[in-house]
Amino acid sequence: MVLRASGNPGLQYIIGITIIALSIYAFYLLIASQNSPQLFLTPIPIDTGPEACEHVTLDGCSLCIPQGVSLETVESGWEFFSPQEKIRGKIEVFTGLPRETSWRQSLRNPFIRAFIGDEASMGSFELMEKILKKKYNPTLMGAKAGLIPPWVKDAPEAAIFIPRDDQVIIFSTEFQSLALVFREPHIAMVTVDGRMERASLAAMVTSITLP
Repeated sequence: MVLRASGNPGLQYIIGITIIALSIYAFYLLIASQNSPQLFLTPIPIDTGPEACEHVTLDGCSLCIPQGVSLETVESGWEFFSPQEKIRGKIEVFTGLPRETSWRQSLRNPFIRAFIGDEASMGSFELMEKILKKKYNPTLMGAKAGLIPPWVKDAPEAAIFIPRDDQVIIFSTEFQSLALVFREPHIAMVTVDGRMERASLAAMVTSITLP
């Protein structure tokens, strides 16, 4: 009498491979969440309401500075500060993101393009937003890690904000912030040291206009 294996061997093989793949995926996400929790942050849409501020125009650029904050011109842009609020920041203007060319080249990998599409057809803001919105995709975690400032890792109150109806990305922690303001063909980079109210920061950076 010969005993035969019950069931469909092909189906069993597929189920086995699927279980192994899901186990590896879950293990990878577990390790990533412990070592790099910032990779699981995704942009939060925020509304920007009216804030008490002072309109300033410098070298063809304009913005609305919160009351009590001073602004001065420096060689590489503008600095703003408030001794009372214990904040200091800087505004710099670039014609593109730092290292954008090499960053875009790294996204031409076929496995990455399968999830984000053709990077050449997207502007800087659209491309960054698309990558930052991915939360549980191991293939894009390397690309996402390159976009998030290193000081966001394990920082209190870490978050990513995108004001509605504007091309602005804000990386924010309790005592440090970075905003990227996309005004094609330029990008304004706003860095802040100190605890600046997020509503005031969002109102200020969204008010920026560039020549």
